[in-house]
Amino acid sequence: MTFIIIVLSLFIERYMLELEDYRQPAWFKRYLTWSQQLPWSEWMSQSLSGILIILAPLLIAVGIGQAIFDDILGGIPELLFATLVLLFSLGPKDLQRQVQSFVDACDSENEEDKTRIGYELASGNTAQKDRTYGQTIALGVLKQSYLRTFSVIFWFILLGPIGAILYRASHTLKMKLPEMDDMGLDFRSGVNRLLYILDWVPARITAFTYALSGNFHDATGKWWDAHEDNDEADSIINRAGSGALGLDNTVSDTDGPAMNAEMAQGLALRSLTIWVGVLAVITITNWLS
Repeated sequence: MTFIIIVLSLFIERYMLELEDYRQPAWFKRYLTWSQQLPWSEWMSQSLSGILIILAPLLIAVGIGQAIFDDILGGIPELLFATLVLLFSLGPKDLQRQVQSFVDACDSENEEDKTRIGYELASGNTAQKDRTYGQTIALGVLKQSYLRTFSVIFWFILLGPIGAILYRASHTLKMKLPEMDDMGLDFRSGVNRLLYILDWVPARITAFTYALSGNFHDATGKWWDAHEDNDEADSIINRAGSGALGLDNTVSDTDGPAMNAEMAQGLALRSLTIWVGVLAVITITNWLS
């Protein structure tokens, strides 16, 4: 059923529904703001346990939903519930539409849209002095693909709807930290540590898939050459993605940012096809055994 849910969710996201407005985590951000006003918020803000207290209600609610719909009416309610949770855990924005909008803005020389969408795509992958704008955009697309799709699918495969919602909520919590001034260092380091643990396996699997989908030799070479310097998910995705796309930080941006964005999106789609294909083989093997 996991394979069917993932394929169904990806199909609905891409071809059937406009989900961006419904998947925005504004409600979760309001919940985080409310949690800071509780009587025990000061203790929560200084404690690693505060992270679990904040995430627990959401995880418990999803777990109750799973239990209620488990094995009734031929599994249809369970399938629909899990698909709904996965759909709202992906994203929140549709990366393919963003890339296409960025390409259109570049082609029409709409600098305002190009700057705005480019910032969204490259968020967290700011330009470096040895990296051109187009290369920054390409690596940003690969990182966003990992954050919005691959990581969520990995935890859905491993833990079901609870896994998907755990990753999305944890990542949203990390993104919200700069606005949560009252949270102490223990809480902040705990959130970062939680994301480090959640990212450890899926980031490496995604990086390897990027290598399989692109220039395998350069991707694995760049990844391995610097593996002891920084093992954060961002660094792994950047190194493997850069090698897989054949980006050279020392050359000029000859193809332009639009071409780089399309190349990165193509690499991400090929990688996603590999994930779905492997999962299909595993599922069919289980059915036949």
